[in-house]
Amino acid sequence: MRRTVKRFLATIALVLAVSIVAPAAFHAVADPVNVEAATTKTSKKTIYYGELLGTDANERGYEIPSISKFSTTKTTVTIKGSLMRNGNYNNITANKTHTFKIAKKCKYYTWGYDGEKKISKKKFMKLVKCYNGLGVSVYTNKSGKVYRMDISS
Repeated sequence: MRRTVKRFLATIALVLAVSIVAPAAFHAVADPVNVEAATTKTSKKTIYYGELLGTDANERGYEIPSISKFSTTKTTVTIKGSLMRNGNYNNITANKTHTFKIAKKCKYYTWGYDGEKKISKKKFMKLVKCYNGLGVSVYTNKSGKVYRMDISS
């Protein structure tokens, strides 16, 4: 009986450790933010990143870049929340409303364990309405227009 309890406690501890470490490790390895391309001094591109947390973003006071509302029209993207710029956790914008213009040839992608997949704008918008902690990257060119958006697990 005592051995069974010890094994059970060890299993619980392992599951807890994996559930805490795995998400951070996954984002460090598979996050779609291309830090090298965006942080060079000659680059005029900016990548904004945030996690879709919905109302939880404001209630819990997260230190991470978090999005409480994401919406688009034909020509603009509006994001309410804080966003990380160019993969730098020391460069997080204030929790406010950010509006970006969308380029005519904007592309939409999903990222996950199976890599990158191109998707339609309609499917992308369906995914960003879930507010389940998925990461969203918004790529802007030198004129500030969005030319690419990713959603990642």
